Amino acid sequence: ATIRTMPLINKYGDSIDVNTIDLNSLSADVTAKLQQVDASAFEKVLALQKPLVLAEMTTSYTIMFGICAVAYLIAWFGMKALVPKYKPITDL
Repeated sequence: ATIRTMPLINKYGDSIDVNTIDLNSLSADVTAKLQQVDASAFEKVLALQKPLVLAEMTTSYTIMFGICAVAYLIAWFGMKALVPKYKPITDL
C-alpha cells in the first residue's frame, strides 16, 4: 500500500501512476526509489501486475489482428470485384 500511495515523478516532471503503468517500464532510478521503501512490497506489486499487463496485451493484440483481418478481407473482395471476369475466346 505504501508504494501505491507514493508521489512519483519521471525525469520529465510528469507524475507516475503506479496503478496504470507497467512497473517493468519504469526507469532504474524510480525502481530503486520504490525498492528502497519496501523491496518485498515492490516484488509483490510486480507479481500482481504481470498477469494484468499480459491480459491487456492479449486483448490489445486480439483487437489489432481482428481489425487487420477485416481490412485484408475487404481488400481481397475489392480486388476480386475489380478484376475482369475470365471468358474463353471462342470466335477465332
